[in-house]
Amino acid sequence: MNLHAKNVALQAGIPTDLVNSAVDFMKARNQINQKTAIQYLKSHDLFKTGQAEALVENHKLSSFYVELHESFLPEPLILTILMESNGVSYHLSIEKEVPAQNKIV
Repeated sequence: MNLHAKNVALQAGIPTDLVNSAVDFMKARNQINQKTAIQYLKSHDLFKTGQAEALVENHKLSSFYVELHESFLPEPLILTILMESNGVSYHLSIEKEVPAQNKIV
């Protein structure tokens, strides 16, 4: 499954130095697809822009992802919070049920 996730990340345009982190993010969410990889990259870019001086090569990103589906919203409201962490990355996700075709088996 790691090889498949790496290929998806690379096809989504994830830089090689971020592929392993993107794979961890996709696996933690049980969504191995380009959309999820691109969400990770966008979040990482935003984090890096705001915290460029604080990022060190050995630091990883942990994430908190919330996806809200409400009838009064024209599209789902998505909130991704990234936090710098030392050593281990943690990914917490609160979202609508994941379609079977996107789940890791």
